[in-house]
Amino acid sequence: MNRVVYGITCAPYLAQRVLKQFVMDDGHNYPLATSAVSSDMYMDDLLTGAADIYSAKQLKEQLRALFRGGDMQLHKWSSNCKELLSNSEVPDGDVSLTIPDETKALGLLWRSQKDSLAFSVSANVDTCESCKITKRSVLSTTARIFDPLGLISPVAKLVIQELWRLKLDWNDSLPMQLESQWKRFVTFLSTINTRNIPRYIFLDYALKLELNGFADASEKAYGAAIYVRCLSNSGEISTNLLCSKSRFSPLKSVTIPRLQLCAAVLLVKLAQKTIISMKISFYSTVLWTNSNIVLVWIQKDFSVLKPFVRNRVNAIQNLTEISAWKHVLFKENPADVISRGIDPEKIEDCNLWWFGPSFLQDHSVVSPCVYSDIKDNELYQREFKEISSVSCGARTRSVTYNQQLFFIYPTSTSHRVVDLKNRINIFICFVVKSVHLEIVNSCSTDAFIGALKRFIALRGKPSVIYSDNGTNFVGANNELRKILKDLFNKESTEKIEDSIASEGIVWHFNPPATPHFGGLWEAGVKSLKSHLKRVVGNTVLTHEEFSTLVTQVEAVLNSRPLCNLPSDPNDDFVLTPAHFLVGSSLTALPDPDLTEVPINRLNRWQLVQRLSQIFWKKWSSDY
Repeated sequence: MNRVVYGITCAPYLAQRVLKQFVMDDGHNYPLATSAVSSDMYMDDLLTGAADIYSAKQLKEQLRALFRGGDMQLHKWSSNCKELLSNSEVPDGDVSLTIPDETKALGLLWRSQKDSLAFSVSANVDTCESCKITKRSVLSTTARIFDPLGLISPVAKLVIQELWRLKLDWNDSLPMQLESQWKRFVTFLSTINTRNIPRYIFLDYALKLELNGFADASEKAYGAAIYVRCLSNSGEISTNLLCSKSRFSPLKSVTIPRLQLCAAVLLVKLAQKTIISMKISFYSTVLWTNSNIVLVWIQKDFSVLKPFVRNRVNAIQNLTEISAWKHVLFKENPADVISRGIDPEKIEDCNLWWFGPSFLQDHSVVSPCVYSDIKDNELYQREFKEISSVSCGARTRSVTYNQQLFFIYPTSTSHRVVDLKNRINIFICFVVKSVHLEIVNSCSTDAFIGALKRFIALRGKPSVIYSDNGTNFVGANNELRKILKDLFNKESTEKIEDSIASEGIVWHFNPPATPHFGGLWEAGVKSLKSHLKRVVGNTVLTHEEFSTLVTQVEAVLNSRPLCNLPSDPNDDFVLTPAHFLVGSSLTALPDPDLTEVPINRLNRWQLVQRLSQIFWKKWSSDY
């Protein structure tokens, strides 16, 4: 048989196999045509292009020559450049040349005169009052929409999910509210055909191309959208929607953070597919999500996470660099349009959807660092030279010294036969996130002033202190101001205020009952308090033992990394708060592993070391 019969099972394979054989036999003579046929051909349709007219002409001639070798004639050429369709270039008349207003391109319409894409959706759907709208008719209509790029995905799927959520039969009528929503959607179908979506999304003489991806999720759906940000030599910036992908949220209840993680995985896969298919070298790739929880998961070691999260975080870390991920506000996240849906009549004028957030038009958008061969330890050494000198055992002199104060309480200790309750006063540096712990025996003003005096003696005087509205903090502030006023009682009122401002401490109090005002530091307090409580439990410690344990816990907290761990497994250097306190990482005396030794076999000092080791294991695995 010399012909492939249309409709038989093997026809698609044979058609593609013949094209592959052309490339294998004569492809070396036609490199441009070989690349186009290998990657830009779908069945018997070829969609390809070139950067300029000269290259396009060469590509066209090579394609004709390659297929002529198999006695195949190329027909129905279409282009946005009339020069490529002149009859003078086809002396043998083997090509049918037309300049149609619209050409079908894999399910989409390409309007070559305007070089834009459009949809061709039949909206012949009965919406009269007597017509019965059922689950069957809804699916029949939505199936007519072929949107491979996901350009109108925010309005095409959410109605279908509601049908499954209501568990309607195929011929059951829709509820009134859903029926009204469906009729608005059908009205939208009649206007979608007039929308022209630019095919070419770049700027002429582009200097940099940046791929920006956004992910979001809700109880209804989750999805991802890809935008191309282009910067020209003249400084002009343009951003345009390239493609998107959406998925229904499972009918079974799933937490929003997990759905956000699924959206992040979808974004990673879509971005990788886009980069491969575009065959363009992007200057950088930036991936955005409005979920802080997802960002924390991505930065963690996936092996310590639960299976659902672990598998998805592993996929993300394998396909992208952690530094490529950024946070975006939900109001500026175009993927929010996918997850929550949008009224059909509003999508055409939704600039957030078509052009992305407005901050992408700003020249000051921070992009991830371009990969460099500089080792992590070399980078940190350079940063250390830029920081003022760190003397042994002292803090960095040039750091603006602001602190956040908290109380963690109470913990019982035993002194002889009397049980006492101790509190922990925690100081956290705003700049380098170093931690200082002070034990106090009460929440009184006197106790806190003593803790503050000890802190200043060890670390230096802070310029600003932030705290909640605890009576001990307010009382301490009043006492300190009173002391300074007494020292300058013979001076004028103006000089007194100047002295308090220069020699004293500026104290900022959060409003009452607003712990969320210090969310970052409250999280640190929660982590310390929960782990310390689990470690100590009902163990009775003397004041000296508890003081030793708290000091070792402080060393653990100041040994946490302030940045991503080094990519080189042989490089064990990492920047920690300890480097700003003592100039190097904190070290401890070597101790045997006591975590598995029964308590009744331990001395008192060994018991404290065991608690410290358990705290380190629990805290480091959860950090």
